[in-house]
Amino acid sequence: MELDIKLGYLCNNNCVFCLNKDKKFLSVYPKERIVREIEQVCSRGCEKLVISGGEPLVSPIFWEILEFARSKKINVIEIQTNGRMLSKIEVVEGLKRFEPLAFLVSLHFPSKEEYLKYCNSDGFEEVIRGIKNLISYNCDVTVNTVVMRPNLHRLENLLKLLISLGVKKVNYRFIDGKNVMEQYERFVPRFRECSKTLKKLIEKYSSKIKISLNEFPPCIFPEEFIKYFSPWDPGRINLTIRGESLTTRKILEEQFVYPPKCEWCKYRFMCKGIRKEYHYFYGDDELAPIT
Repeated sequence: MELDIKLGYLCNNNCVFCLNKDKKFLSVYPKERIVREIEQVCSRGCEKLVISGGEPLVSPIFWEILEFARSKKINVIEIQTNGRMLSKIEVVEGLKRFEPLAFLVSLHFPSKEEYLKYCNSDGFEEVIRGIKNLISYNCDVTVNTVVMRPNLHRLENLLKLLISLGVKKVNYRFIDGKNVMEQYERFVPRFRECSKTLKKLIEKYSSKIKISLNEFPPCIFPEEFIKYFSPWDPGRINLTIRGESLTTRKILEEQFVYPPKCEWCKYRFMCKGIRKEYHYFYGDDELAPIT
């Protein structure tokens, strides 16, 4: 069983494409509610805990929650972060006390200028130092890159940068899009544009870095690329901003849709469908279910 908790939506970035942009009024989630949820899920056998935000490493309750979670002897604790605080070596050294930990570090652009433009912060160099620090301390680090129109043709440059830093794993996640509705086509590319670029990257670089795909429909790729799709747990528990504990499947029912033609696709079990916003703007003509 997995549990995903958000410590609140306080963040030291202000990304224009942020999927949590509409939730930032809740800067810090009630600590007692988080502790209670961890206890309840651990009583049923929690194997993995995801700590995210906002930016969890700037949350005033981060260290308390991490210490409590580690006391519960959860097998895997993953910290999802923009990586800026990891530029401070004392932060990385502090985290080493709680190993084993896994880090999912977000980086979407290969240059300082692009980072400043789309993340509204001068944090690019901090993220690079943070990744270097994690690698120098032999931490389990994966870089998460949201695939969107502003970076689609810069993904190869970013991937080369990650390989040069010594990163071993990268996860490509399709942009959410619900908080850029007024500029949807500016930020959200077509699936067929993404598959062309990502197919090229996989063919060229998968021997140098492990590549995973998330929230893309498998049928937009040749069938031999199915092995690059990340598995997901429909029963994963997510503590929501409304104070509810919802499974991933329940959340997906609210946000995603399966077009009728997908009913008999043999990969439906591993496909989340397509976001309702995407279906509204672009339809489902690109989908070619594999039967």
